Amino acid sequence: RPTWSEKRLVSILSPTNDRPALPDPGPALVHPLLWRNVLLTPLEDRILARDVLTGRPWPDPDDTAVLYRMGRPLAVPREAVVGTPRFTLTTDDGRLYARLGSPVTGVADRELADVESELVCLDLERAEGRLLARVTASEAMGGETKWAFEGAPLVTNGRVLALLRKVHPQTRLVAVCFEVRPVGRRGHAFQLVWRSEVCSALEHVPDNRNVVTSLLPTTDGRRLFVSTDFGVVVALDLETGDPVWATTYPGDTLASAGDEDRTTPTALVPPVVHDGLLFVAPNDARRILAIDAADGFVRWSRPFPDAVRHVLGVGGDRLVVSGDSLWGLDVQTGAVVWAKRRFEPESFGYGRGQLVGSSVYWPTRTGIAVVGQRDGRPSADPATPFWIDLARRGVQPGNLIVGPERLVVSGPTTTTVLSPSSGRP
Repeated sequence: RPTWSEKRLVSILSPTNDRPALPDPGPALVHPLLWRNVLLTPLEDRILARDVLTGRPWPDPDDTAVLYRMGRPLAVPREAVVGTPRFTLTTDDGRLYARLGSPVTGVADRELADVESELVCLDLERAEGRLLARVTASEAMGGETKWAFEGAPLVTNGRVLALLRKVHPQTRLVAVCFEVRPVGRRGHAFQLVWRSEVCSALEHVPDNRNVVTSLLPTTDGRRLFVSTDFGVVVALDLETGDPVWATTYPGDTLASAGDEDRTTPTALVPPVVHDGLLFVAPNDARRILAIDAADGFVRWSRPFPDAVRHVLGVGGDRLVVSGDSLWGLDVQTGAVVWAKRRFEPESFGYGRGQLVGSSVYWPTRTGIAVVGQRDGRPSADPATPFWIDLARRGVQPGNLIVGPERLVVSGPTTTTVLSPSSGRP
């Protein structure tokens, strides 16, 4: 049963319910992160921190749960907004990295509001969340305006890798690499290591539209991979930012939409790399691709009957993906090995699940299904429940974190933490 919950402001953009016939308040936008026993929750202009066991604010139980807040208020965009924001975090070596600011990533030509975004680095290990360094998108681009960071940066071997977007006069994606280095006696700063153009797109975005996206890159330790949602997947050298390969694919999701009706895809589907293969589910094509991470050769490409909203990972030689339904694919061929099809809207998948041990925890609109990664069947382990009824517990469904002592469900407006031992069987 729930041990504690927290209602929170979601977004200044007030995203609408993407399924109006269903009684829910809209998509689950917030992807919290668990660092030790601290639950870290990203919002647009702040980061919340609570002890996951008790729900008390961290590091000071008598203070508010706001670990960090931007120094300026957010401005509501004046022009129309297309897309859905997603809020993510990264931790590495006791430091927390986040993208804060306006959710807008593609700024309309006539937008007058200040829609600046920034990256921040907080010291969790040594300074209980004190701000260590920050950099704005315009600073990252040498003073050029109208640029915006995508999602939270990727951090590996001390390097902070992020994507930036600009939409006018054409859509451009740029990757940047920073290191957070000491400056002066006590200060730190984001120091630019390299900046590299990923691609430019001829995709037409009306001048009076703001665009919201949340691209996240992936790395195998040698290359940085970007699924651009522009019909191309790009690999960059992690040390220099130089292009290694680019692989195109046929886009089909937006092909039949008129310019004025065209919507920006908004699923959070960063590529997954496993055993030399890069698995990509682009937002602009209803298909899944397996690409050789070394040379960009497409091993297999499979059209998909459902829109893929999450690529959960690889377990038991199965690539596990979810949307309205849950699927297990053979990693070598892309063949569907098992599927949990859902045809009733109230049973559709809802939020991001998680691979745990040999199981998949998959959130739906009414509960959490727990099935085996290899065969999709309920677990034979009596200690592993195969269905957790959220509706009966009065818990809002959403994105999951399965921890050793708590189960976190981050819904559209509420984060709820459940304990495995606080309720009756």
